[in-house]
Amino acid sequence: MEFKSSRFILPTLCFSFATSFSAQAIDWRIGFGGHDIIVEQADSHTLGVNAKFSFVHYTESGILLSGDMNVFIDHDKDKLDPDHIPVWFDTEFLAKGALFKISDTSHINWEVELDGRRNTVNSVEKQFKLMPALSYEFRTDAFDFGVKAGAGGYFLEIDDDVPKTRGYDRSDYQNKTGAYTLAADTRIGLGSSFDLEGKAQHWNDGSDWLENKYSVNLNYHSDSWIEDSVFVISIEHTEYNLDHYAKVPLDDPDYLPILPWDNDTLVNAWDMAKMQTPHVNFTVPYRKNSPLKTLTFTGYKQYLAKHWRADTQEMINHQNGKSTELKWSDYAFKTGLSDSDFNRNSSKRER
Repeated sequence: MEFKSSRFILPTLCFSFATSFSAQAIDWRIGFGGHDIIVEQADSHTLGVNAKFSFVHYTESGILLSGDMNVFIDHDKDKLDPDHIPVWFDTEFLAKGALFKISDTSHINWEVELDGRRNTVNSVEKQFKLMPALSYEFRTDAFDFGVKAGAGGYFLEIDDDVPKTRGYDRSDYQNKTGAYTLAADTRIGLGSSFDLEGKAQHWNDGSDWLENKYSVNLNYHSDSWIEDSVFVISIEHTEYNLDHYAKVPLDDPDYLPILPWDNDTLVNAWDMAKMQTPHVNFTVPYRKNSPLKTLTFTGYKQYLAKHWRADTQEMINHQNGKSTELKWSDYAFKTGLSDSDFNRNSSKRER
């Protein structure tokens, strides 16, 4: 099946960002680290440094919006691509909402994922994958598991420098098609400070596979270094099916793949921290538009990947200059309580 156009990618993304951000604070984060791109078939290692920007937000209707934007700067000594500019980009955007609640820990969701990659050292010129999907997730404090299936558009363009030395011309560099994807992911909590994450994903055009990706992350919650920060060590292995670019039958003795390699491994380590501490203000008006009191919520943290709670509330009386500060800690979720535990009769029993 052929993917006719990618022009709807940008409008879809803009629509996601246009959704109201008024429900809860946006968790903006920034990270810096180092990486190595390994192309084993060429015995190549490309070291470099990178910066990561990310956000997580839940709308008033409970829709999750998230994004990762990565900028990599390579020390390109192997010159797999002779004219490679040693700066490349990787992006991931996700919108997700609940369709059906099975239990407090299990949900069936809809989601739309948009991934992109530009100008890599191993000749990926442009790549976009837009995949609406249905997913199932099981989430607890110590263990997560999820699977998903989706279908959408797949686009991969190979940089021209290496292919033209192998008999390919500009009309041969792109694979643009409709595709489906299958994925599974898991997370295991290792004590209070470490998490181990794994993910596998497959893309297929209905007649043959397009790409496989496998990743594993070890996360260390490095609050002892920087408040509310995470140090991540990541390994991501990607395999590409280059048969789709063949100009002659694959069994032809003159056949050469468009590239002399068909996989890469990205080893990455970085530390992520908040760019800012979100806060929410509530102001009580007095007279002549002069405020009487302002209640400010600060120190928002995310629990169970969806609940945002502030750890500090400060009430300022603008008439006398006095203030009161209230601190919150040790939030607990999934304790088994229900609405019936908070009616008038239950309150009397507690007395």
